[in-house]
Amino acid sequence: MPASTGLARFSRLNVIPSVQPSHVVANRYMADREWGRRSRQAYPFVSLEKSGVVLVFGSDAPVEVPDQLFGIHSAVNRALPGEAPQLAWHPEEKVPVVEAIEAYTHNPAYAAGRENNLGKLEPGKWADFVVLGEDPTQVRDGDMSRIPVGAMCVGGRFVIGL
Repeated sequence: MPASTGLARFSRLNVIPSVQPSHVVANRYMADREWGRRSRQAYPFVSLEKSGVVLVFGSDAPVEVPDQLFGIHSAVNRALPGEAPQLAWHPEEKVPVVEAIEAYTHNPAYAAGRENNLGKLEPGKWADFVVLGEDPTQVRDGDMSRIPVGAMCVGGRFVIGL
C-alpha cells in the first residue's frame, strides 16, 4: 500500500497518531541504512497533517530525553541542534514552530478527551504552562532546544521561577 493511501486511511478512521520527534534525529542514519529509500516515509509529520489527522507529539521517555523543546527543535529542523540546515533529514516533512507547539499542547489534550480543561491558556482551564526566555517563533538560528525556561506553573501555582 502506498504511503499516501495509508495516510488517507488514518484520517478516514480518525486515527490520532502519537509520534516522537526526537526519534527523527536519533534514528535517521539507521533508517537510511536499514530501509534505504523507504526511510523517506518515516516520521511523515507534514504528510500526516495534510491528510487531516490530529498529530500528537510526545517524548517517548525514558527511551528519549523528556525535553519538549528538543522535540520541537527536532520536528521543526529535522536535524540536531547546531547542525547545518542542509543536514535536515527529509526536510519536506519539517513542521512549522506553531504547529509543533500545538502538537505538544492542545492536540494531546484533545486526544485524551481533555481539551475542555487542558492544552490551551484560556479562562477556566488548568494553568499548566512554562514561561520561555525567548519566543520560539523568533529564534534566529532555529535552535529551540537552547531556549531557557524561566518559570513553570502547574495547576495555577508556580513551581519553578517567578
